[in-house]
Amino acid sequence: MGAWLDAFVATFGLIGLGALLRRRVLTDVAVWAGMEKLVFTVLLPALLVSSIGAVRLAELPLGGMAGAIWGALLLGAVLSLLLARALGHSHATATSVLQGGIRFNTLLAFAVAGSVYGPAGIAFGGIATGLIVPFVQVIITLVFSLGGTRRPDPVRVLWQMVTNPLLLACAAGLALSLVGGAPPGWRGCCAARRRARSPSGCSASARR
Repeated sequence: MGAWLDAFVATFGLIGLGALLRRRVLTDVAVWAGMEKLVFTVLLPALLVSSIGAVRLAELPLGGMAGAIWGALLLGAVLSLLLARALGHSHATATSVLQGGIRFNTLLAFAVAGSVYGPAGIAFGGIATGLIVPFVQVIITLVFSLGGTRRPDPVRVLWQMVTNPLLLACAAGLALSLVGGAPPGWRGCCAARRRARSPSGCSASARR
């Protein structure tokens, strides 16, 4: 119980600190927008690359994990869209319902898993995230593209996917895992960025 309390108090304490800073100290919206961009484009991708790349994929039941995770996400996506349709929401609102149903705060999950289970929790969370993030990003990108007044452009949709920092990070992490992990110098670089991601990301979460 103590480990769980430490993990949750530290994580949500950072969110509370971020909320306080947003309202009392760093009131400029541009500061938080820049921090969110830093987390999304640099810190979180570095976390994904280092976490996924450190895992030996051959020792994990990837097929079973993928089936369970993707099945649950697909069910959640279908139920979210059906709910939005039943409530008569517009497409724009339906996409928000969809994101609320299947999109998770990866930084919070990593912060809690790392605090409770240590490196093993971060590594396992990295693989789970490597399965979750691409699937969710593909679904959301497709649903967004199908809601416009024009027919979706397959090339544009594909470009949005292949340039997504989180998808690229998952792919890079899987590639590193297959070749035996990152070289020593790169490990240290990613580890430094990984340590910065929790306080920055959890504090930035309070902006919303």
